Amino acid sequence: AFVSNRNGIDNIYIYEMADGKTYPVTNIISGAFTPTWSPDGDQIAFSAFYKYGFDIFVLKDIQNVSGDNGELKLTHYMQKLRAHETDIFVPAATVASDSTKAIPDTVAAKPTDFSTYVFHTGEGEISDRAGVPKPDTQSVQKPDTSLAAIDTLNYQLPDGSYKQNHYKLKFAPELVTGGLTYDNFYGLQGQSYLSISDLLGNHHFYLLTDLVNTIDQSNIQVAYSYTAKRIDYTASFFHFKNLYFNDANNYYFSDRIYGLQGYITYPFSKFSRLDLTASQITVARENYASGLPANQTTNLLVGSVGYVNDAVIWGLTGPVGGQRYMLKYDQSIKTTGTGLRYGALELDYRKYWYFWGHYNMALRFGSGISGGPDAKTYYLGGTSNWISPRKPMDKTDIYSPEDIYVNELVVPIRGYNYFSEAGNRFSIFNLEFRYPFIDYFKLHFPLPITLGQISGALFWDMGAAWDRHNDRKFLENMRFHAPTESDSTVQNEILAGFGFGPRVNLGIFVLRVDLAWASNLVHVAHKPRWYFSFGAEF
Repeated sequence: AFVSNRNGIDNIYIYEMADGKTYPVTNIISGAFTPTWSPDGDQIAFSAFYKYGFDIFVLKDIQNVSGDNGELKLTHYMQKLRAHETDIFVPAATVASDSTKAIPDTVAAKPTDFSTYVFHTGEGEISDRAGVPKPDTQSVQKPDTSLAAIDTLNYQLPDGSYKQNHYKLKFAPELVTGGLTYDNFYGLQGQSYLSISDLLGNHHFYLLTDLVNTIDQSNIQVAYSYTAKRIDYTASFFHFKNLYFNDANNYYFSDRIYGLQGYITYPFSKFSRLDLTASQITVARENYASGLPANQTTNLLVGSVGYVNDAVIWGLTGPVGGQRYMLKYDQSIKTTGTGLRYGALELDYRKYWYFWGHYNMALRFGSGISGGPDAKTYYLGGTSNWISPRKPMDKTDIYSPEDIYVNELVVPIRGYNYFSEAGNRFSIFNLEFRYPFIDYFKLHFPLPITLGQISGALFWDMGAAWDRHNDRKFLENMRFHAPTESDSTVQNEILAGFGFGPRVNLGIFVLRVDLAWASNLVHVAHKPRWYFSFGAEF
């Protein structure tokens, strides 16, 4: 099967190897492209333009659609060409069996001098030239242009100029899908996603939901984006209902989170942009236990400005080249008695080097500082999306509204639990050497498993967090010795860890396995810690 536009439109043709016959199997006015045979050879999948975009179609009944002559009706354009010129293509039946001998020797041919030629539009009479006979115009039938003339009435004025019409909005579904994710605190989550846009992509509506039996128990987010200009504007409304179990105190509670968000994005280039965000968030907590307040409400009014530069090259499990960084400032304004007021400045810089074919080095540096009466707290330790049979946390009371919706978990610091260190300031440093580990792995028993392109990584993590009132004390007392049981200045310690592990892209997610040893640069932990986690490398 092949694609040819011999009649003026791309369509799929079949070439019979036995008798050399060629015939079309599609006759589509918008064209048919990229034909692909099914494994058993009785169907053809191809792409074609249909209703604002390209779709994939399957041709199950493969047969000649042109009759006995094997030709489709010529378009008006092709009829005009054939009336004044030779064939655009040479039929296979007219080619000599030894086609290499039929081709004239053009190597020694001199280039044609076109300086004395007279060119024309093809509509008038061909000029007389010596040695060039006039074409027999009597036997040439002029193409029927009546259909084309009728068609031009729809978009041309009598003077030949084109009609101008205002663009009319017409919306259609752009994407309908669903997703499943895993989060350290929320566990397994899933949502349905619907995107609707107009033909030019100037207006977008988004709906994310996991509706249940009642609206007040459902999670829903509705957003609108205007992207016709350089600056993109987005406004959204959201409502979430989360149920928690406080295993430290053995009681259930729920949080209802709702509010409004607005986004403005100004791109400087394809790789850099300025983001402005404003959010009004309300967290209404209901405790299902005696002795606790029945309802607690926390209000957040947060504004954010950030500069983002992202010019990385992605591999199978994460970035392999380039760099990306983000500088962001958040400011929360206290508008009610239950509100919070804080400011936070954060930097995240990542650099990647690609060398030796499939090897790369990854470096990351991050830092943050928060102030105000309700300053953010940064927690260090662990890795992102950590799957563990036990609770890998050094803090039990992690369910305050501030911990869930404001404070931030800074990872990875492998070799430690979550919440190993806390403070209003933090710095983190990560270095990884990534290399190809196993090209192909196939297992027959007990389960048939085939995995390919498994990579590995050698890593070094280091970070620290300290309180805003102890900036000078932290720098003066910063040390790398192992703390004793009587040493209570844990926040003057620098957390460090090193190790190695494989990564593999399983199609729907990236699986990471790490074996890490905790260290303070003087002593190393006796036992390593295993980390099984999901998600791309940093």
